Amino acid sequence: MNFRTLAAGLVSTLLIAVFSTSAVMAQEGGRKIKLSGNVAEGIMPRVSIDEIEALGLTHVYSDNPYEDGAMNYSGVMLDVFVEAFGGENVQKVIGTAIDDYSAEWTREEWETLPVMLVTQVEGERISFAQRGPMRIVYTEFDPTVKAYQDVIAKWVWMIVSIEFE
Repeated sequence: MNFRTLAAGLVSTLLIAVFSTSAVMAQEGGRKIKLSGNVAEGIMPRVSIDEIEALGLTHVYSDNPYEDGAMNYSGVMLDVFVEAFGGENVQKVIGTAIDDYSAEWTREEWETLPVMLVTQVEGERISFAQRGPMRIVYTEFDPTVKAYQDVIAKWVWMIVSIEFE
């Protein structure tokens, strides 16, 4: 067996393993979101999309300033997520994307403007290619309302970690 044949075989095996694992993880909601900071006692430092969705999905049809028109979104409201996974007296949540872009939401904000951690778009789990596995959507977004204009930069997608403060 020559070097080229061996190298080609190894590369093929590696690619099959990576794509198979990715497909299974996406189908099973196996993607994990890292939790840190003031995490509730007994909660593991990583939580799967399945575990997040088990809190109860909310379904909305909403506009999105980064998409063409309104879409159907499903996910968990931020206040429900904080209650389930955050420790006592969490006042702020910081969401960080795969590229280290982050935004923060205060308790006052999520109690005033409905904020959803979206895990599905049009009834399908969102992959990294679709800016998943989780993203932020303001469910009552109205571009004419000043409060929503002020939070445009907080529509974070590709969220991979959440910090509770």
